Amino acid sequence: MKRNLFAATISVLFLAACGSAKAPIHVDLAQTVGPEGGTLELVEQGLRLVIPPGALRERTPITVRRLDDAVLPPGGVPGTAFELSPDGLRFEEPVTLELTYRDSDLPGADRSWLRVVQLLDGGGMAATRRGADPTATAVADRPAVSARLRHFSRYALADLKLAQAVIKTVKKKVTDVDVLFVIDNSGSMESEQANLATNFPKLATKLDLAGFSYRVGVVSTDVGAGHYGLPSCETALGDGGKLQHAPQLAGCTPPKDPWIERIDGVANVPDVAAAFSCIAQLGIGGCGFEQPLEAARRALDPKLMVNPGFLRDDAALAVIYITDEDDCSAANPSLFDPSQQGLHSSLGPLSSFRCFEFGVTCDVNDRTVPGPRKDCRPTEKGMLRSVEGYAQQLSQLKPAGDLVVSVISGPRAPVAVELDQGNPRLAPSCVSSAGMATPPIRLAALVDAFGSRGAMHSICDEDFGPALDALGQLVVNQTQLSWCMPYNPVDTDPQTAALEGDCVVVASQAGPLPACSAGAAEPCYQLSPGATCATSSTTIELRNIAPADLGDEVYAVCLTL
Repeated sequence: MKRNLFAATISVLFLAACGSAKAPIHVDLAQTVGPEGGTLELVEQGLRLVIPPGALRERTPITVRRLDDAVLPPGGVPGTAFELSPDGLRFEEPVTLELTYRDSDLPGADRSWLRVVQLLDGGGMAATRRGADPTATAVADRPAVSARLRHFSRYALADLKLAQAVIKTVKKKVTDVDVLFVIDNSGSMESEQANLATNFPKLATKLDLAGFSYRVGVVSTDVGAGHYGLPSCETALGDGGKLQHAPQLAGCTPPKDPWIERIDGVANVPDVAAAFSCIAQLGIGGCGFEQPLEAARRALDPKLMVNPGFLRDDAALAVIYITDEDDCSAANPSLFDPSQQGLHSSLGPLSSFRCFEFGVTCDVNDRTVPGPRKDCRPTEKGMLRSVEGYAQQLSQLKPAGDLVVSVISGPRAPVAVELDQGNPRLAPSCVSSAGMATPPIRLAALVDAFGSRGAMHSICDEDFGPALDALGQLVVNQTQLSWCMPYNPVDTDPQTAALEGDCVVVASQAGPLPACSAGAAEPCYQLSPGATCATSSTTIELRNIAPADLGDEVYAVCLTL
């Protein structure tokens, strides 16, 4: 199905209800079925009901009654309305209902819109879960549509397009992305910054090959340590989330703008990779209390206007944090008070262990007790700012499908506390010739908040190339293959944990895409609940297909009744 044909046949529609009472009964079929299961058929009328073994706990009289066409709502197919009794009877296992239709009753109709629907009082309809083979030739050599039912009621076939029971959403191909690097510039990051600069071309190449235009900005993790003027944290707000674009290497050429960009193949620097290396190697003079989450918030918050013009309305956003310690974004600057440094003082020794002690909760929360820690998670109400709040701030900047979050840091485990001359410190979760890093509990929680749109990689890897290549692919896939729905599709099988919608999804180049099944290798779509979206809590994701194979637009139409 091509884009223009599909686009011409769907529009924003709403179900028109028509009231009617139950119609006269034309045909009766009665049969008693037990735990062994059974099949009921009305061959001439075009119905087959298959009750599998185990669906019923005890022998039950079943009645099938054909209803008059007067009960059909708009879009109903003549001759397909039936009442299955006892009304409301629930099954342990889903039963299969197959209803046939005559092509003569559907002149010019698109058969892909045919569904079995439940007829509701007042003339409305509700979705059913489609059977494994929804277009089987099942009864009396006529085409049939199947459904899996959990309970008895009144059912019929309907053309959802004619029934005016759908709403359309269109996803246009995203080809622009703004990338913000939040780079730790504390005293242990020199080799990691060089590693990042060396491998940045992997990310740029991935975006170039996908046809993306992009803008790249760099900020440091230094936002100071309150008003205490600690060594390396002398400035109250540090760099304050301001884009860093001054040359950091002798003789290099930085961008004239506060950022690097390549828009429609035209760059604002002679060499994008060289320019990134020029500005991204920030040195090691930054504050040792790293606050990457706060730095990103300040850099991107439109109300603060720290970096006006950097974020574009029509571009996706990728935020990448690179640090060898966890986030220490302080809600209460007294966390950095140097007057308390004793082991048994309220704040303990003046070290980055304070960020762990007052920002993370584990099974053991005693600085004097060394050993492993389990069940560690951010402390959401304490001296550090809420990770959940930072996740919400990022989510408000872009639709879910147009936002990617990545962290290059230490692994999230193991977590252990050591004593160094009697003072506590967090043990590294990775050590290599490239450096060492402590577990980033708060940063990991931020990544987790974004599900498939978040990624973590180890800063102890000697080569950041694979991480940046994977990040580029994540940006391409998530911005082109995942997006927010403007509404919540109905769950056709609430008995299962997954959100199973009744949708038609068509890419302008690839054509119709089926719902994903377990282990599917072919192109398909999947609905995911729980997203942070403007008008719904549902995202739709396309899988097993390259963005270039989709075409310029994707249409998704899901039943919303």
